Amino acid sequence: MPITIARGEKMRNRTAPNKRQIRDMDSALELAQYADLWRQRTTISQYGVVRIDNQGPWSAGPGQNIQAQMGNTSIAGVLLANTLGNAVNPIDQAAVVAAVRQAMDQSAQDGYFYEVTGTVPEAPAEPEPGVPDQAVTAETTSG
Repeated sequence: MPITIARGEKMRNRTAPNKRQIRDMDSALELAQYADLWRQRTTISQYGVVRIDNQGPWSAGPGQNIQAQMGNTSIAGVLLANTLGNAVNPIDQAAVVAAVRQAMDQSAQDGYFYEVTGTVPEAPAEPEPGVPDQAVTAETTSG
């Protein structure tokens, strides 16, 4: 299933950001790394007056509540599904981070949470020790 972005609930106690604050938010998001998105209750990145925080679990579904904040005030929020947390390919990881950035920008503009959901390919299963890989052990006969 591809990564999707959907508008969720209206944010409560939100301060509408000005252009400078949105630029700071965008710069802070550029510093965010894929793995940091799942580090609960911590600051992911910061630039200027804005920091990107993981506020902890998303209560409406299994995922993370990521918010752009100034002091104790939120200016944008993204609810990130845990189903996107198992990407091992750098291209898939970059796609998740890009979706979070896009959703955060939309949230800053209209004051709604945006939900980033979907799945990414998982890492291929490692062969069991002592069990030969079928593709490698195919015997050929000549003659």
